[in-house]
Amino acid sequence: MNSRAPYQPLSDIALDQAAHWFVTLHAGDASEEDQQRWRQWLDASPEHARAWACANGVGGHFKGLPADLARATLSVPAGIGRRRAIKNLAVLIGVAGSGWFALREQPWQRWTADYRTGLAEQGEWRLADGSLLNLNSSSAISVEFSQAERILHLLDGELLLETGRDPRPLRVITAEGSVRPIGTRFSVSQQAGHTGVAVFSGSVELTPGAAPSSRRQLDSGQASRLYRAGSDAPTPVSDDLLAWLHGMLIADDMPLSDFASAFERQRRGRVTCATAVADLRISGAFPLNDSDRALDALAANLPVRIRRFTRYWVHIEPR
Repeated sequence: MNSRAPYQPLSDIALDQAAHWFVTLHAGDASEEDQQRWRQWLDASPEHARAWACANGVGGHFKGLPADLARATLSVPAGIGRRRAIKNLAVLIGVAGSGWFALREQPWQRWTADYRTGLAEQGEWRLADGSLLNLNSSSAISVEFSQAERILHLLDGELLLETGRDPRPLRVITAEGSVRPIGTRFSVSQQAGHTGVAVFSGSVELTPGAAPSSRRQLDSGQASRLYRAGSDAPTPVSDDLLAWLHGMLIADDMPLSDFASAFERQRRGRVTCATAVADLRISGAFPLNDSDRALDALAANLPVRIRRFTRYWVHIEPR
């Protein structure tokens, strides 16, 4: 696995500058010169890119942040109100940089993880209980085995687990709840606001974290989404879900927003999708190790265009 430097907090200067540029570019009166100066600032330092990713997240494209509060902060006129908005947004970005942002960019939880993968990297391990673990790119888990039970904490990303023959009960814990397998091969994917679960053999039990009595059993060939307060009715599983094991993404009528999220894990920075095109559908086979090629294919097949603001930010918008 690739080693990485520990997460470093963003400086106050970077926070203020990111807030300034975010408010400037989203106020509706930014000039071409403003755009050029922003790009120069963004490319000048990796810290600037991190601060900008936080600012972009506060604007509503970053999971877990209060988008409505950020939008209210930005809806101000020029002058004193604009300067106050920049100050307020800098505070929000600082919170994102020390907390929410860390959840996406290698936080301490990931650094204490027992198994993790980097960008465009998959991994396979045999666990102490005999289970076979596969991790998709940008994924991390911690393992907690005791004499009484086995617990896997999915901190980020996606796992595929083929359980070993061990009498101790096993659980996979995510942000939304837990998944308890019963002699099975299954996948668990941590998404924004939900956990995706698919069963390829055996069965699993889904338990919402905020409603533990609302359990649901999934059998072989079934998939569902787990939320804090419940879960979706089962749907059929497609074997294409595991195409990432072979370095591919197989899209079958996939929403464009999901497509963007899948490729965001394959590259450094952000891949965002405009709301106006988020529900467009895409089908095809795409290599995960060539995200630029896959993104360019969108423009050739859908009424969208790909805007590359910098090497850290790609945006999909209506053509």
